[in-house]
Amino acid sequence: MVRYNVVNHTPGPLYLYKYLHQRGAGPQKLTYITSVDRVCSFSAHAPYTLVGVPHSVYEQAWCDEPMIHNNDVTIGNIIYRNVWKIALNTVNGRDITFGAEEDKATTLDQWKTCGLKAMFLLNELKRLGACDNSTLNVIMDLVQDIPVPKFNELDKELSGIPSAFTNIT
Repeated sequence: MVRYNVVNHTPGPLYLYKYLHQRGAGPQKLTYITSVDRVCSFSAHAPYTLVGVPHSVYEQAWCDEPMIHNNDVTIGNIIYRNVWKIALNTVNGRDITFGAEEDKATTLDQWKTCGLKAMFLLNELKRLGACDNSTLNVIMDLVQDIPVPKFNELDKELSGIPSAFTNIT
């Protein structure tokens, strides 16, 4: 067992889970470790993968704080943007920092946001009648040929476009 120190630089609490990655084992069950306001320590074996989930992800994904400690949570339930996965056997030293300045959105996340916003705007143009305009119709006709990968309501919310989560209080 190794003792790790965790530093949380996210705006709110961070919830730590661990799981043992096993190829072909299906959805990986997460074991809740602790919540971290700013600093904490925990012990784990190196083969585990650590998952750090900011409180904001729970607010958007579940809107229900008791889910944080639910033993039926799997890795598939929470892998969204702004969730960190760290294989403990790749950690140099014993200190793990979440939410540092270098943890900006990945390039893929930036492109996903850009694509979702662009597609939203194109759909709005279509809704407003751009297809009926002889000049714009040529471009709008090409929009249907753009393959759009699968995305969900949380992706839309995190991209800043209207979703099922918009205006939920």
